[in-house]
Amino acid sequence: MVAPLPSVERAAQSAKVKAVPGFLRHSPTRPQVNGKEVTANSGKTGETINPANEEALSLAAESDKAEVDDAPKVARRAFEEGTLPAITPHQPARFLLGLVELTNKHADELAELENLNNGKPASQARSADIAVAVGIFGSHGSGQRADSPRNEKDRRCQAEGCTAT
Repeated sequence: MVAPLPSVERAAQSAKVKAVPGFLRHSPTRPQVNGKEVTANSGKTGETINPANEEALSLAAESDKAEVDDAPKVARRAFEEGTLPAITPHQPARFLLGLVELTNKHADELAELENLNNGKPASQARSADIAVAVGIFGSHGSGQRADSPRNEKDRRCQAEGCTAT
C-alpha cells in the first residue's frame, strides 16, 4: 500500500462531509480489470491535483498502452461470456434505479469530491452535475423499454466502455 500524501491528509481534515475523509485516505490506487484489482504493468502512479491549492489529492495507477488497448477486449469478453447476456430485460432498470437511490443518498459526498477534484462549487456540482446524472440514470431505468433495439445498442456500448449516440 502506498503511504498517504500529506496533502491528502490536509484535504481529508478540511472536508465538510463526514464520509469524504475516509474516501480520500483509502481511495483505490490500483486499476480494476475484469472485476479484480490489479497492479498496473508500469508500476507507476500519478497524482490527481486539487486545482484550489495545486496539491496532490490522490494517487492513481498509470496503466500502460497495452493495458489501455486491452480494456475493450476484456469488456467484450465479459459481455459475451459473462453474466450480462443472461440477465432479464428488467434487471438493468432495477440496477439503474438503485443507482439513482445511491447517488441521491450520497449526493453531498459526491459534490464535495467533485469540488476537490475540479474546483466547481459543491452546491453547483450537486444541483447540476449530480442532478443530471440522476436524471439520466432514472430515465434509462424507467423510461425505456428494456428489450428495444436502442437499449441493446446502449448495453453493448456500455459493456465496451463506449457511448452510444
